[in-house]
Amino acid sequence: MEIQRKKLHAKIEKLTEQQNTQYETLLQQELQKSEFLQKEIQNMRNEQKNEWRSQNDFNKRLEEAIQKPKEKWGRLFSMFRK
Repeated sequence: MEIQRKKLHAKIEKLTEQQNTQYETLLQQELQKSEFLQKEIQNMRNEQKNEWRSQNDFNKRLEEAIQKPKEKWGRLFSMFRK
């Protein structure tokens, strides 16, 4: 009876140890996934900021290009008004 109890106790300890090892492994995997996803999100945010910056620069250049001809035409028409 004592031998069976010791064997059972040893099996329980072994299973507990295996579970702890599996848990630690899964925890490490989840931490790595989380870090990877955080980096991916940061990269996406950086790309989005660059897109916005490029779009804003383009919009400013476009607005300036549209304003320049108006200024030229305005000067031309002002010559005839005098």
